Amino acid sequence: MDSSQQTKPAASNAEGNAPTAQAAAIALPWYKRPLFWGTILFLLILAYLAWVFWLQWQAAQASAQRQLGEQQALSTAQQARNEGLAEEIARLKALLNQEPCVIKEALPSLSLGTGQGQPLQLPPTSTPSPEEHAPAQGSTPPASTQPTPQAEPAPKDNAAAQAAPHSVAAKLEQATVLILIPSNEGIGMGTGFFVTPQIIATNHHVVNAAPAAIVAGKFSPVPLEATVIASTTKQGQDFALLKLAKPAAVSPLSFAAARVQRTEKISAWGFPGVVTSEDPVFKKLIKGDPTAIPEVVYTEGVVSVVQERKPPLIIHTATVSQGNSGGPLVNERGEVVGMNTYIQMDNESYRQSSLAIVAETLMAYLTQQGIAYSTAGGK
Repeated sequence: MDSSQQTKPAASNAEGNAPTAQAAAIALPWYKRPLFWGTILFLLILAYLAWVFWLQWQAAQASAQRQLGEQQALSTAQQARNEGLAEEIARLKALLNQEPCVIKEALPSLSLGTGQGQPLQLPPTSTPSPEEHAPAQGSTPPASTQPTPQAEPAPKDNAAAQAAPHSVAAKLEQATVLILIPSNEGIGMGTGFFVTPQIIATNHHVVNAAPAAIVAGKFSPVPLEATVIASTTKQGQDFALLKLAKPAAVSPLSFAAARVQRTEKISAWGFPGVVTSEDPVFKKLIKGDPTAIPEVVYTEGVVSVVQERKPPLIIHTATVSQGNSGGPLVNERGEVVGMNTYIQMDNESYRQSSLAIVAETLMAYLTQQGIAYSTAGGK
């Protein structure tokens, strides 16, 4: 009984283990295994992410290369601009060390401070001959871009026209004139002033070798032609004398009786290109309007020193620039103490010095030429 009971459980156990062994013998194929496909999917996702990252990296590299190329192009362009500006600064510094009034070769392309960086382009002309200034009788002169000198109309009231100006400023405005020298390169500009009703004094470097000039100012409603009758550069002098066809209704400037002294107040009168070029009236004059007379520019300062050179020079603080050459330097009474001639620039401090030839040297030259001038307090 005990033996049969022990055998039955053993047989029962054998029967129960038979399905388990059969199930273990039947294995799933690889393509039906979830782990395999899960691994494949995971690898595909990793490959996709790597591909997306690679595309983004390539795009970033291309963008960086473009930006680098643009920066290099901008740097090259900026370097070229800087080099051009350096050359322009060097050219302007060189011009400042020269005679400032008539630099004919540079004037047509010279920037005169328009504020927009645009140079004032003056129309090219040829040097006029005396015949060109005097058209044949009965003919109509051709249109021109240059102011054509015309005969001065007779004033309606000679007494009123010849009356002395009511103030020092009015006298200087009337007696200071703009001098224009047409040439193949453009128009030379300078300043002059009446020493007699018919004679105008200026610098030699304003007119150079020109036989005549066009003068404009408040003394006449239209520009007039003046003939160069004398000029000199001997012994440091820089003078030229212009003569009108007939005396003008103007009060000439008088010379100071004594040499100007250090710290004495002075003023410069003239037509500096940096200011005159922006005068709308001057632009009309250049375009051919003979009735357009630009305004005289006034600056003031003091005498820094009178240097005993040959000739003596007045160093003063009144601002002058290209176009002021030949203009009067006067004291507070409006008496001529010198002729503005040069400017000097200190490249280290960028300070400008204005130089004028003392009046005594010009007076001596006028005496040599037989020109009777007036001094303060009498002839």
